[in-house]
Amino acid sequence: MLAIIAGPIALLAIIIFGAVAAGSRYVSLASMLASISAPLALTPLALTGLVPSEYLAYGLVAAVLIVVQHKDNIQRLRAGTERRIGDMAEGATGL
Repeated sequence: MLAIIAGPIALLAIIIFGAVAAGSRYVSLASMLASISAPLALTPLALTGLVPSEYLAYGLVAAVLIVVQHKDNIQRLRAGTERRIGDMAEGATGL
């Protein structure tokens, strides 16, 4: 949905997702930071009237919902037990 209402902001979020995922290998961290980047980038645009304030409201609500949905991932990140890209799931044989 963000790509439809604010294409350049969506592109920024995709770039942030890719950079964080590549650097940390944590998809959950990349998802949260990318979702938070959208309202941060939309704020000055909305305050100056370059985009409707509803875009910012949508971005804020979406970011909050995404972070809330990652509550378990946040706990695992803090505990150092979150799986990284490329890690095998418990019980997986790798076949």
